[in-house]
Amino acid sequence: RLRQASINLLERKPPDLDASSAGAASEWIADSCKVFLGKFTVPDDRAKLVNVVLGLWALTLVALEAGHAHAKPFAELVQVRTKDVFLDEYFGNLVSLLEEEIHEQYEEHWRV
Repeated sequence: RLRQASINLLERKPPDLDASSAGAASEWIADSCKVFLGKFTVPDDRAKLVNVVLGLWALTLVALEAGHAHAKPFAELVQVRTKDVFLDEYFGNLVSLLEEEIHEQYEEHWRV
């Protein structure tokens, strides 16, 4: 099932992710955010994805801090689904620490 779901997701053309297409993009993005809710052949493999997911979230946060509108629809959907995207058993307080650190670093070094 996971293999077929992955194929179906990969075959779907991702929509343009700008502010005007947030509604059309929401289903595709929502499906993309459900990584940890999927069925894994080896459940422990979820732990191997934590750094990857945190890295992608960090890139999104940096884009938001820099004012890039394309990141906003994705960020809004993730924030609404935070408990499904960042499961406590794998992420603990890492997401809040990451968000604080990126905000502080951006304010300190890059904000003009």
